[in-house]
Amino acid sequence: MAGAAGRGQDINEVYIIPHFVHDFHLEITQAAFLFTLVQIGSLTGPFVWGWISDRCNRKLVIQASLLMSGLCTLWLTWQETVSAGLFVNLIVYGAAVTSRQTLTQALLADLVGEDLYDAAFSLYYFIGFISIPFWTLITGGVMTKYGFGPAFSVISISYLLAMSLLMLLRMPRKDRSLANS
Repeated sequence: MAGAAGRGQDINEVYIIPHFVHDFHLEITQAAFLFTLVQIGSLTGPFVWGWISDRCNRKLVIQASLLMSGLCTLWLTWQETVSAGLFVNLIVYGAAVTSRQTLTQALLADLVGEDLYDAAFSLYYFIGFISIPFWTLITGGVMTKYGFGPAFSVISISYLLAMSLLMLLRMPRKDRSLANS
């Protein structure tokens, strides 16, 4: 369920371009260019975060990814002008929010035995897919009533809550005899 926090990529596709057009007073082509920076981060993020998670404690890497997602979302939320800082934020934001799906899948594979893979991944995808309309309704409702900043602040908080929930996760010990064979 921590993987469903914020639903990064699914939400930003719905709301970010209209935010740039409406709040930054940009042409749609300029807003699309800014969104391209999110996509550039999305291309590199899963590789970089995945490489790190293969070499470090996966739970801590996911927590770092959630923290980065929360901070970048909050940073994006309250920016008011197009600047170099916005460009950097959009790339890092894209890298952080899109990496969590692959990181969460790897963590899930670490947590369950082969006999539970099918059930675990079925539940993972069910929660992931059911959370998309939930987040769209919540974000859309908050955005309609209060605007982009408060709506994306809610998303940011969800990343930080998910990061906190992962503190409760206990990782299974790796069987040294299998690792050495």
